[in-house]
Amino acid sequence: MAIFNLIVFMGPTEGKEDEFNQWYDEDHVPHALSLKGFKSGRRFKAGPEYMGREAPARYAAMYEIEASTLEEALQVATEGTANSYISDAVDLSSAYAIPLTPLGPIRHNA
Repeated sequence: MAIFNLIVFMGPTEGKEDEFNQWYDEDHVPHALSLKGFKSGRRFKAGPEYMGREAPARYAAMYEIEASTLEEALQVATEGTANSYISDAVDLSSAYAIPLTPLGPIRHNA
C-alpha cells in the first residue's frame, strides 16, 4: 500500500462563505475521513498570488489516501464524493482537484 495525496481547490458561492466553511469543516471533511483509505485531511486558505499566479480557488484541502494504486485512491474519492451531500454554498465551477503520487520519502529539515 502507498500513500497518495489529493489537493482540492474550491470556493464558496457568492455571499455564502460562512455556510461554505461550516459545511466543509462539519460535513465534508468528516465524511471524507470515513472513506476507505482516507488517513488525513486538512483545509487551507489559498493565496496570496505567488510566482505570478493566483490559486485556482480561495480554499484548498489536502487529503492523504492509502491505496494500492492511484487509480484505486481516486475511485474511492470519486465514489465517496458522489455519495455525499454537497452544499449549495459550494461554487462547483471553482472546484479543481490534483492527484499526487509521491516520488520519494518525506524529508525533514534537521
